[in-house]
Amino acid sequence: MGAMNDADLLGQLDASCERVAARLREDSALSDARGAYLLRRSRSDLARVLHAQRFAAARGKLRPLATELSFGMGADGREQKDLEALEIWTPNGRRVLVRGYIDRVDVAEVADELLGVVVDYKRTRDKRLDVSMVYHGLSLQLLGYLIALAQRGETLTGRKLRPIAALYVSSMMKYELVEHPSKAKVSEAGAGTFRPRGMLRQDDLPVLDDVPSGSRSPVYNVAIKKDGDLAHADRSDAAGSANFSDMLAHVEGKVGEFADRILDGAVEVNPYRLGDASPCSWCPMQGVCRFEMGLSDVRFLDRLKRSDVFARVSTRVGPGTPIRSDAMHGSSLKG
Repeated sequence: MGAMNDADLLGQLDASCERVAARLREDSALSDARGAYLLRRSRSDLARVLHAQRFAAARGKLRPLATELSFGMGADGREQKDLEALEIWTPNGRRVLVRGYIDRVDVAEVADELLGVVVDYKRTRDKRLDVSMVYHGLSLQLLGYLIALAQRGETLTGRKLRPIAALYVSSMMKYELVEHPSKAKVSEAGAGTFRPRGMLRQDDLPVLDDVPSGSRSPVYNVAIKKDGDLAHADRSDAAGSANFSDMLAHVEGKVGEFADRILDGAVEVNPYRLGDASPCSWCPMQGVCRFEMGLSDVRFLDRLKRSDVFARVSTRVGPGTPIRSDAMHGSSLKG
């Protein structure tokens, strides 16, 4: 992507959109004005995303290595050609294999290390990583991808990959507050409309964007004080080295806990409420479910600040605990 100019890049996008349009015409999906409009809007959104991604790439040392990277077994039971399954040892000593697809993997070679980043594209506006949901085990996918890359990434390059960031990239512009539609402006690539959001290791920020002290990154949700410390820590996407490792270990532990529950047959209806959010709001089984919000018991979960999550996770897994700890590997295999 770096060797292409803007015109070449947009030309490739137009060609891809036309290939998709040809297939949609065969299925009569573009037979009405609505379908044609959605295709035009998608092309416009993607052009802005590509522009923003070029801007981000130019500020850092990362380069794309793989897209739609699979790990684990295929649907037909045969092993995928990309990476082996993520291996998790549960608290009850079971060995569990997890499979999935990573939208994009970027890498950077710094000194004698190979650093890795996972990117997950979302058809949403300003998708963020809610650390409270990660703590409670409600949002494990993004950081789970990073664990898979750390564990199996050597297959890609022949070298171990050290994970430094997991990021969402939204493909839709977020809404901007303006006094009148006539005053609306199309945001530049670095203005934050398509800013990657997630979690990144603070010590490795120069690999993504070398932000000078006393300034804010135009690409990532990170600001650095004049003394070099992290500004607005509870609102930043950066995490210290120990906190970053603790969160990955916490996610790995949560996956193991949930695997044990599934294998032990836990199927009870047991919804949660986190602030004003509950999965019952979008559950397709509401018409037949006998659980009634307000009358039945519900799990009330704490909405936590980022610093509070880091403190709790550090206490739970131990400060700076690496993923795939020896204690986890010491469990005996059952089942």
